[in-house]
Amino acid sequence: MVKINPFKLYLIAAFLLSLFCFYDSIIYYIDYFMMKDRIIFSFQTGLLCFAAPLIIYFSYLTFACGYTKKPQKMNNKLASSFAIIGIIGIIFSFFFSAYVSIDLTNKGYYTCYKSSIFAPNEYVISKEMCKQ
Repeated sequence: MVKINPFKLYLIAAFLLSLFCFYDSIIYYIDYFMMKDRIIFSFQTGLLCFAAPLIIYFSYLTFACGYTKKPQKMNNKLASSFAIIGIIGIIFSFFFSAYVSIDLTNKGYYTCYKSSIFAPNEYVISKEMCKQ
């Protein structure tokens, strides 16, 4: 009989969730650099790539605390380095999303209507491609 360790399952679930979020963000960058016909990009999607390490680390601490039912010690050096990556990501994503908007507009892309201020910007090569 195989003994199942729920702690490892929690870690695998957190890793896969974070990988999905990270992968989703990377796809937006790839679409921009490949100059696809439809590009979706915003500050939030750009930031997710840089925030992934911090999210993974705190997810790990949360799952470890829930599994052992004891407070976990946080590695301050690791948490600080992930926080620095996140802060650099905020700055980079802010400037890069502005650059993407200007660059795509100069290259003839059109910006589609957004239903929400939090929705990502959608850039298309012709106005007919916008979803109404």
